[in-house]
Amino acid sequence: MKDKKIPFSILLILLPIFAFASGDEGITLIYSIVASIIFFLIGLIVIKVNDSVKIILIIVYALTLFLLFWLTGDIPYRENMNTINLCFGLIPIATSLIALLILKVIKKNTI
Repeated sequence: MKDKKIPFSILLILLPIFAFASGDEGITLIYSIVASIIFFLIGLIVIKVNDSVKIILIIVYALTLFLLFWLTGDIPYRENMNTINLCFGLIPIATSLIALLILKVIKKNTI
């Protein structure tokens, strides 16, 4: 049990280093991304679909995160902080849910 606490403690200590911000602004983005990933993984564990659908959902989630980073890279963060945080928190999960619904409709129509 003690061995599992050490890497988690190191992660929590190093988390603010990734922000390189003078205040909370950058850290809230990291927290929203981490929370989104945690909710996505919990949802992935809970849903009862085969592994190929789960892999497709992981790819959709990762591509959505990549696109969000690419699209918001040139936007000033401080002026658009709430919008960017909301996008990184909700859009990847929403696109994964939409992909899951599309896959279920395709599966239902092919049977």
